[in-house]
Amino acid sequence: MTVALGLTTALLWALTDLCNLVMTRRAGPYAGAFWLLACGIVPLAPAALIAEDWPAHVPADAVAAALVAGVLDAVAVLCLLRALAVGSLALVAPPGGARGRRGRDRRAVAARRAREAA
Repeated sequence: MTVALGLTTALLWALTDLCNLVMTRRAGPYAGAFWLLACGIVPLAPAALIAEDWPAHVPADAVAAALVAGVLDAVAVLCLLRALAVGSLALVAPPGGARGRRGRDRRAVAARRAREAA
């Protein structure tokens, strides 16, 4: 099950990067970022309102953290789309897809260096 979910995730990220490439090359990175984020909020806003007793039981610090995360996400999306607009998908997608893998990558590099030093 884990392998199937991992492969499905990889396929969906690849399709997302391909769609982002086409959108960015046609509309530009700023318009693309706007529409990407705007279209992403459409299904999430009703789901959040239905799933949670919002805003009554959402603490203010959680809302502040969400606002900061939203701004950072918007900056990250803009950087990704700008990179797609000027660069190759083969060069931009792998670093953009390395979300959350830094610790594992560092361990792999350290292990490789240890093997090379021995």
